[in-house]
Amino acid sequence: MRFNGAIVKTAEKTVAIAVVEASFFAMPQNEKLAMMRKYAASLRNNPTIFMAEDADGNPQFYGRPDLINAVSDIPLTYMTWKEYEIKEDE
Repeated sequence: MRFNGAIVKTAEKTVAIAVVEASFFAMPQNEKLAMMRKYAASLRNNPTIFMAEDADGNPQFYGRPDLINAVSDIPLTYMTWKEYEIKEDE
């Protein structure tokens, strides 16, 4: 599976952001955590948060509050986005 993501280096932390569908926020907590582990492995095992856009195009984040605070004020256009791939279980 392919997804868009960014690895953002701030003064305090390096944070990975994975773009997901907005429906992610309605998933059960255990499924969210399982997805986070899979995505993090594809993002060099950096601490990872998820991002989706709401109906108005505003970003919504899910993950550790300290990681969200580290990147939430950085404009998305300043981040380098690229396509990553999750390796499927064999």
